[in-house]
Amino acid sequence: MGRVGAVLCVVCLLAKPASADSENPHVRGTGGYARWLVEMASAYSVTVSALASRLAKSDVIVYVQIAPIGTGMAKTTLLNADGPVRYLLVSIDIGHSPDGLVEMLGHELQHAVEIADAPGVRDQAGLVALYRRIGLHRRASNNFETALAQEMGRRARRDLASRPAALYVRGSQ
Repeated sequence: MGRVGAVLCVVCLLAKPASADSENPHVRGTGGYARWLVEMASAYSVTVSALASRLAKSDVIVYVQIAPIGTGMAKTTLLNADGPVRYLLVSIDIGHSPDGLVEMLGHELQHAVEIADAPGVRDQAGLVALYRRIGLHRRASNNFETALAQEMGRRARRDLASRPAALYVRGSQ
């Protein structure tokens, strides 16, 4: 196991769970490492924190999972919008460094904000229509991208320049 893998294992073991009524109740990790990512990114990235704050004022709740999704990237999926709340799932491939995970989270949270800002997005057809209107790949049926999401990802990563050096080994401070 490489150094990054060992650090990730330590982080997973030491991560404290976040409750649904934590500081960012509209952005929730699905497991220990994902909860830690949301907590850490919100604390050290003003970009991620601002996106989470925007989502907290919306009808969208985002679940974040870190898993081997095989693409090396990330994706946002509309899970359910039958009631007054719309649920999204952000899946981020586990193959990223911690900084890369924060970048991907910032990117995907911008997509969540785009969806939150479009109350008519309540199903896959509405999602496709939104990204045909605002996206870079307007003819694609399931490849959604915006320049603002790309920028928010870069900003989230740049925000980490001011984090403490021992950030990734929780409990060492």
